[in-house]
Order: sequence, then C-alpha cells, then structure tokens
Amino acid sequence: METRLGYKLQDGFEEPQITPHENRNHFGIYKAKQEGESFIGFATNSGRIAGEDFQSISNICKKYGVKGIALTPTQNFILYGVKTQDAKTVADEINALGYPYAPTPFRARLQSCTGNEFCKFGITETKEFSKVVVKQLEENHPDFKENVTIAISGCGNSCSHPQISDIGFVGTKVRDEDNNRVEGYDVILGGQVCGVEGSRFAHKTGVKVTADNLVGFIGDLITSYKTDNLNKSSFKEYLNEVDLSK
Repeated sequence: METRLGYKLQDGFEEPQITPHENRNHFGIYKAKQEGESFIGFATNSGRIAGEDFQSISNICKKYGVKGIALTPTQNFILYGVKTQDAKTVADEINALGYPYAPTPFRARLQSCTGNEFCKFGITETKEFSKVVVKQLEENHPDFKENVTIAISGCGNSCSHPQISDIGFVGTKVRDEDNNRVEGYDVILGGQVCGVEGSRFAHKTGVKVTADNLVGFIGDLITSYKTDNLNKSSFKEYLNEVDLSK
C-alpha cells in the first residue's frame, strides 16, 4: 500500500484484546454489580420478535419492576435491573414465550439479515427461513452442544456477517436437480473474531446449496466432524480445516 501511495503510513495503535464469541454469550441469570439486582440474557430465533411477544415481555417487566432491556449485537436481548429474588421467575415466564435463557447452540448463534422480504438487495428470503432452520437443527441434533456461529445473508452485502462466522451462507440463485433456478447459498467456512491471535475471515469453499438442502448440509458437517480423521479439538477448528471438494 505504501508503494502505491508513495508515502509511509502512520503505525496504528495496538489492537485491544477481543473476547471470543463463546465467552460473551450473556445467556442465563447473573448477579449484577448493583446490590440485590440481576440481569438475564435471552435468545431470539434469528432476531425476530412478534409484536404480541413484545407486549407480553413488557407486561412481565412491569409486573416485576424490571428496569430495562438491552439488545445485543447478536440479535438477542438482556433484561437488567431485575430483583434477584424474582430473577428465576422472570426468566421462566419469558422462556415460556419462546425466548430461552439456556438456548441451544443453533438458536444462540444463528444470525440472519433482513432478506428479500424487506430489502431491495436481497436475493433470498432469510428471516422466516432462518427460524425454520433453527427449529429443524434443534430437532435433528438435540445432543450437539458445541459453540458455533451460523450466519445467513440474503446477498453479497453480507449484513449478517458470514465472513466472521463459523458457517456462512451468502444468498444467490442456484440450479436444483430439475435445472430450475431457485434460492440458494454460497458456502464459506471458518471465520471468527477473537483478537490479534486467531481471528480470521471465512474461506470460500466453492460449494453452493439450495435453500431446501441447507439444514441437511449443516447436518452433514456435524456428522463428518464426528467421524472424520482430522482429529480437531472443536467443531470450529474442524470447519476451518475441512476440505469440501473431496
């Protein structure tokens, strides 16, 4: 870059340490710094909450004098200023609405962009599709417990950050078995953000999947991880090394 510019760039500041995703999930009940207060982290399903659920959550907060709600960068939310003696009851009541405080890895870390329902750039529908994906993955792999980030983006603008996710899907059009053009995804794998050491962009696999086959594709990755001879210590590391061209 300096050769092209013709002058030397100023050295940057030292990059701060970044806590890995799995250590900042925020899910569950925690004691707050304020005496007698707790905060509770909940998961949504792909970041979409129905209006009637907002009303129900608001009613619960008013009922127990909860001080506020904060949204997280991962499309989830936290209630803060919850009286510690009420925390478990509040958590259970919101859990009953379908927003768990001990979510599965799929619900905890699957993000999706707006998609073509409301975005003019979207090639694929993402939000309602992603909700179905989460439910099917939970049903198909109830014993899978490892941290994994999955991002489904409706186009190459990548608003759900697939390039820094373990499994990234970028919306496109593909040919199905009958040679029809249908909604599908380019697959990228192995991205993560965890500071100076270990951060990396996801790599292109050259693989395309139809939307209908996306859940099965993730399932195949989980199965191959359990049976492959790469001997990786985690699913995240396996995804960074697996060769899908074989």
